[in-house]
Amino acid sequence: MPPLGSLHQILWFGVLLANSLLAFKLWRQGLHRTYRSFWISLLLNVLRSVVLMPLNPRSAAYGYIWLASEWILLVCFVLVIVEIHAGALAGYRGIATLSRRIFNYGLAAGILLSAAILMPSMADGQKSPLLVYTAVFERGVVGALSVFLVVLLAFLLKYPVPLNRNIAVHGLLFFIYFISKNLLILILQFAGYQASAQVSVFLMVLSFLCAAGWMVGLSPAGENVLIRSATPVPGTSAAKLLTHLEVINASLSRASRR
Repeated sequence: MPPLGSLHQILWFGVLLANSLLAFKLWRQGLHRTYRSFWISLLLNVLRSVVLMPLNPRSAAYGYIWLASEWILLVCFVLVIVEIHAGALAGYRGIATLSRRIFNYGLAAGILLSAAILMPSMADGQKSPLLVYTAVFERGVVGALSVFLVVLLAFLLKYPVPLNRNIAVHGLLFFIYFISKNLLILILQFAGYQASAQVSVFLMVLSFLCAAGWMVGLSPAGENVLIRSATPVPGTSAAKLLTHLEVINASLSRASRR
């Protein structure tokens, strides 16, 4: 952990408190049942922070705990996005089934592509196999999830799909958090260790702001308030777009049953 009183430590405790309060709020309001994967990821983040708190960041124990928890949290990210996808397309089973299959194939392709790029570094003996395997898994998963989130957002911005307010707020905040976090990590990989302090500050500020957004934006009442995911462009009827979407969904539903 950073020295006592430093900006890093203040932000670190702020993020820990924000995630703890958000997890408690979701549990208290019963929303942890609806957003189970998201709630579990919050608990794991809080648990990891508490466990790592007394450890020296340069110690082997710190590294192994961080590495193991990173794998678990990546799986949680996949499940959170599946959760958002299911909520956003709840009324369009045919489209949801097709897009989920594409997502599964994309996830496998992303991991394989990442393996093809990173495995030579393991063969050269430049990094430990565990770190290489983690990097392969992480980059493949992050790449596939990023593409899927962008495509899902583009779809929702094109068609005025009815969503409950909670899933709209949750999906938008998670999109901002996930994409921004991974852009910052990408900058760190290119800029090198000297940029780690600045990137760490931005990551913690991002985490705190998104947690605050979830605290304010998610509520039991939001499950019953319907909004449109997009406003049709002038000259385009929302009813026609939704009718077109229903036709596509019906065709895909029939095809999936064959």
